[in-house]
Amino acid sequence: MDAAKMKEILKTEYGICDEAEFNAAVSKSAGINLGIFTMPLTERSVRCEQTNKKVATA
Repeated sequence: MDAAKMKEILKTEYGICDEAEFNAAVSKSAGINLGIFTMPLTERSVRCEQTNKKVATA
C-alpha cells in the first residue's frame, strides 16, 4: 500500500487530514497489546505429539 492510499483511508475512515492530526491521534491511542504473540508455549498439543510420533516411526 502506498502513502497516498494510506492518507486516503485515514481521511475517509478517521477524519485525519494532516500529519498534526495523525500525531495527535497516535498520542491519544492506548496502543496494542501484543503479549499473546510473545508468550512462550508451555505445552504441545496432543495432535502435534501424534504427528511427531508418526514422523519419527516412518
